[in-house]
Amino acid sequence: MKYISEYKVLLCTACPESYCIPPKRIERHLRGHHKDILSKKQRTELVKYSKTLELLDPKDVPIPHWEEGPVTGLHRLKGHMCTICQFVGGAESWMETHSRDKHGWSTGKPIIWRDQDIQVFLESHSFLI
Repeated sequence: MKYISEYKVLLCTACPESYCIPPKRIERHLRGHHKDILSKKQRTELVKYSKTLELLDPKDVPIPHWEEGPVTGLHRLKGHMCTICQFVGGAESWMETHSRDKHGWSTGKPIIWRDQDIQVFLESHSFLI
């Protein structure tokens, strides 16, 4: 596990795609995903350690600006970024909807987004670059 103090999140480095664990789910995450590689004593110690940290609820984690670059250790995904306003999304369909709704883009016009590696703190949380 890795504590990222700048964002007050705990990164699970044992997961193949490293995301952050919500504070209220650390024990359940370790038991459910890493019971085969961590003993009960090790899991208990990690939970005890996590309680000494200042951890934010996922909705309160500050999303860094894309210019700050990637968060070290956090999983990267293939995604897209709007070249007009830097909105990011994982699916091209999101970019089509965003471009149409925010910038008046329509099918047949040149696309106004580009491929971009993206990161998320949680698998279903806000995107960042």
